[in-house]
Amino acid sequence: MQRPYVTGRAEVRSILCRIAAVVLTAAGQASAAADSPSRDDVVRWGNEVTARIETRFLIPGSALYREKEGQCPAFMWSCGVELSALVAAAKVAPDTYRPKAKKYARALKSYWHAAGPVPGLDVLPQQKAPDRYYDDNAWIVLDLMDLYSLTREDEWLAFAEDTLRFVLSGEDGKLGGGLYWREQKKESKNTCANAPAIVGALRVYQATRKQPYLDAAQRLYPWTRAHLQDQDGLFWDNIALNGKVVRTQYTYNSALMIQASLAFYDLTKDDRFLREAKRVGRQSLGRWCRPDGRIDDTGRFAHLLLGAFVNLSRHDTDPVWRETVLKTLGFLHSRQRDEDGLYAGHWGKPLTGKVEKTELLDQASVARAFWEAAGLGD
Repeated sequence: MQRPYVTGRAEVRSILCRIAAVVLTAAGQASAAADSPSRDDVVRWGNEVTARIETRFLIPGSALYREKEGQCPAFMWSCGVELSALVAAAKVAPDTYRPKAKKYARALKSYWHAAGPVPGLDVLPQQKAPDRYYDDNAWIVLDLMDLYSLTREDEWLAFAEDTLRFVLSGEDGKLGGGLYWREQKKESKNTCANAPAIVGALRVYQATRKQPYLDAAQRLYPWTRAHLQDQDGLFWDNIALNGKVVRTQYTYNSALMIQASLAFYDLTKDDRFLREAKRVGRQSLGRWCRPDGRIDDTGRFAHLLLGAFVNLSRHDTDPVWRETVLKTLGFLHSRQRDEDGLYAGHWGKPLTGKVEKTELLDQASVARAFWEAAGLGD
């Protein structure tokens, strides 16, 4: 009977060493990708999550998306994030994504509610009575201006102007100015409405040179800082009509005020705006960003902070903005993605199982973050 083949100890040690080297090399490569993914990594991840959104959330026979699987259609907030993701993707891969972004932007006109006093985008399409949010509309203005910048097609500028008129109709003299959050319940004035409205008004002004848009931005910027900014530079959530301030801080409020400061700097070249943007950016780093790539906030807010850091990286030579963005994206892909390729909603808690709560808003926020980061260095 033939004896089983027995490898000598030296050969066994050699084989084990080679196996260990392969394992350690692979682990090192994975760690490096997580710490600082390449542009190719980020583009690949963006393509993957965008394709998954198409599979899970696109309504068959429609250009619209569901909010959740089996439910349709998406709320306007989610629509704005998904449109921003598609437009950001179109900047990187125009042949693939520009037609999709344009098709989706046109489909969102089904949310338009013509009821007075000023028409605007509703929370859902074909509502009998309007239920419109000024912040929802402000996000769409930004997306449409991005699409206009990409295509130079007047359709998107006109759509942005129409939407901005609704946004700015939410301003009155109570509390000295500022925009409300919700048209049908004018109970509070929120940073999430005022900050993107400032950016949108400045961008539309730059495209049209219509003075009322610049005037609006110049009113809303100091009002928001005076009423909703903490001493450390970060921004609170809202102020009620009785003057009570809700001092909760979310990433997206400070993020959009960074963007507002940078927009004013781009227009005026006044260094005070750039200094303010960097000040709020550094406070945001300390408040929410962790060395391992976590951001202690939900992704539906945090993706906008990464967008602000991308913009800061274009205005400031400090590598911290770029490094933070890439480290966060590496953490998302390696620690917050389940076996089905779905991402956790909160970006500060490593995922330990499957994503149970699957919504368009959360997945689109990740897609937008990947595609925005793919433009680093542009």
